[in-house]
Amino acid sequence: MSPEKFLFNKNIFDEPDEEEPEIEEEPPAPTFSEEELEAARKTAYEEAYKKGREEALEESRKSVEQKLSDVLANIEASTGQIFAEEIKREQLFEKEAVHLTLSLFETLFPLYKEKTGFEELNTAIKNIIEKQQAAGLIRIEVHPDMVERVKNIFKDTPALQADQHFEITDHPHLSEHACRLSWKNGGGLYDLDAMAKEAHSIILEHLDMPPSPSLSDHDNVIEDDALPDDASIQNDDEKPD
Repeated sequence: MSPEKFLFNKNIFDEPDEEEPEIEEEPPAPTFSEEELEAARKTAYEEAYKKGREEALEESRKSVEQKLSDVLANIEASTGQIFAEEIKREQLFEKEAVHLTLSLFETLFPLYKEKTGFEELNTAIKNIIEKQQAAGLIRIEVHPDMVERVKNIFKDTPALQADQHFEITDHPHLSEHACRLSWKNGGGLYDLDAMAKEAHSIILEHLDMPPSPSLSDHDNVIEDDALPDDASIQNDDEKPD
């Protein structure tokens, strides 16, 4: 059997043709009824309304909180200012009251001393002596101009002479309304002017003012080496200098 001839028209050696891709058909567009469309529109409206309402409420809440914060800050600042002004007002009224007290004191004390100074001295001497009934000899020192007036105290009060002896002498450094008493185991000092000066100094100190000589311009000066610094009534067990 003779071999069959190889014919190119019957045997094709070209690459085979690629298969054409299958084209997917798009699904048909969905269709909705009027009722479904209306329900979707209603749902979208409700959701948009709810979201807008929530955003508006949140914005309103933040605005109210900010306004409230501003109001509280203003109240706090105003309250602090009011308190500060109230403190200043109280301090001013207090200072004015102390100034008035100082003015009255400086005006009335000289009149008071002139009118009742000797009676106060008289009372002070009697009070000190009554507490020293067993002291024995009591030495009483007063201003030179007051010696005779003080002696009259004992003449007019005989009870003071009982079981005691009094020695009344003058002391140039004592004011007219001061006295110093001394006995064996102690002594006492009374000085109306010194007490007034101390009170006057306390008032000036409260006002942050320098000491004023207004109460002592017309008074005798008690020297530091002549009498103790404490110018109030004293009754102690130490012998005075």
